[in-house]
Amino acid sequence: MALYAQVGTGSLKGKISDKKSGEPLPFVNVVVENRGTQVSGGATDFDGNYFIKPIEPGTYDVIVSYVGYQPYKQTGVVVSSNKITFLDIGLNAGVELKEFEVVQYNVPLIDRDGGASGGTVTREDIAKMPGRSAASIATTVAGASDAGTGGGISIRGSRTESTYYYIDGVKVPAGAGTGLPKSAIEEVQVITGGVPANYGDVTGGLINITTRGPSREFFGGLEYLTSGYKVGSDITDIIGLDKFAFNQVEASLSGPILFKRDSLGNRTKPLVGFFLSGQYTNVVDNSPAYTGDVRVIPEVRDGIINSPARLIPSGLNDFALAYSSEFLRSSDLERLKTRQNAGEVSYLASGKIDITTTPTINLSVGGSIDYSNRQSFNRNNSLLNAENNIRIKASTWRAFVKFTQRFTDRTAEQEKKSTIKNAFYTLQLDYSQLQQNVQDFVHGDRFFDYGYVGKFNTFRAPQFQLDDTRWLQVGEADTLVTFVPGSQNPDLASINNFYFNALPREQYPVAQLFGAPIGLNPNYLGYFESYEETQGRGVIWNGNRPRSLYGLWNQVGF
Repeated sequence: MALYAQVGTGSLKGKISDKKSGEPLPFVNVVVENRGTQVSGGATDFDGNYFIKPIEPGTYDVIVSYVGYQPYKQTGVVVSSNKITFLDIGLNAGVELKEFEVVQYNVPLIDRDGGASGGTVTREDIAKMPGRSAASIATTVAGASDAGTGGGISIRGSRTESTYYYIDGVKVPAGAGTGLPKSAIEEVQVITGGVPANYGDVTGGLINITTRGPSREFFGGLEYLTSGYKVGSDITDIIGLDKFAFNQVEASLSGPILFKRDSLGNRTKPLVGFFLSGQYTNVVDNSPAYTGDVRVIPEVRDGIINSPARLIPSGLNDFALAYSSEFLRSSDLERLKTRQNAGEVSYLASGKIDITTTPTINLSVGGSIDYSNRQSFNRNNSLLNAENNIRIKASTWRAFVKFTQRFTDRTAEQEKKSTIKNAFYTLQLDYSQLQQNVQDFVHGDRFFDYGYVGKFNTFRAPQFQLDDTRWLQVGEADTLVTFVPGSQNPDLASINNFYFNALPREQYPVAQLFGAPIGLNPNYLGYFESYEETQGRGVIWNGNRPRSLYGLWNQVGF
């Protein structure tokens, strides 16, 4: 069990005054709304100051109303994680009108809250960026980089494992996925230094991601991106803008589920709202290389599979096994723009339900899913063995329930007597799970299929030694090895098949069992006599792998 201080929320602070005289206005009603839904609220004190918290990161409208003054509405107010947004407002005195004085909020150049160093990227900025993941968005902040990290994010040169991630206040376990649909991201905050104490001991930096919440009105979107399509079985069968065939579909939907109604049955306020988003991605090459890839021409490779080996002389009447791939020429190779078997399919989803039965109580239920199924590119396999790149399946899912209650004073009399002007508490329960499988696409978790070539039968006969006038058995000797190919790894089995069918059969010299010298029969070489004899000539036994090509490329079936 773990206990964390409140993380991932912001605050709104400022002063309400008369626009002409500058006099502070006490007990002014301040309401924070998100797409027509009241999120929080409060009132000013005797000095016209207000302080509203907690507020989930996002973009809000602030509505100010006071008797004898024109209502005021500030739109587009940005509230960031672990920061105070300062907003001072001046009201115009006069006859109370139905129309609001609407003013667009401008993000200040200087952050008055100071505190931690880093940066925050809001939804409005994210919509204008080419990056479609929280990680790519985070790297736009100075001090965060993914260069040379193998996919992680390094903050100010620290190790990637020293970068902590939070999603909606839920700490992401090490190695877990942080993928979210772009439409689900409300804000990405990167803290590069001066990490607040409520996050604990962070040796590198911190990335805090907040997802979007529900709205008062229904809205949604559908987006489809493509760079090309794979129309055939070969890696070169791609048509489109490039040779990597990136395809992505993303959709989102948000709106109210349940409304509060007045005495006439009219809807007045949403009580329950939802936000859902999902993303599907399919790409043939998920990280294209400038140099592309290289392989043996398919027709030549088919010939290697059909005739995987050949015999080369090795001494008098003896032979050794050589792979057909060891006789390739440069004309047998071709260069590709797309890396082979380096594709990925991923599914991302995020959802949130907000229940606001009263102005001071909020219950949020949400979660996200990050699933990917990809083949890990292996340069050593490119030339001959790309179909045996390992497959990595990773899934991360998380869910949370968050309850927040605020204590606010509404009347002037209560405000006079109150010592604590603004208090709240939050309870959160969350659960995360990460699962990863690294395996062969065909063999999966059938562990004994890996490296299995076939069945070897070894025949043995007793050995004797003359002791005076008696023959005593002193042991046993291998006389013959036979091979039955297996179906699990046919490319490896074909190499052994060639060996056992290409060399002539021999009759074991029985005299050797009775102490005769091994070289007494010069016509017998023992092609199939024992494990050592067959392996020395190139036979692949179970658990062994074929030797590499020039120490650079893995053989067919590796």
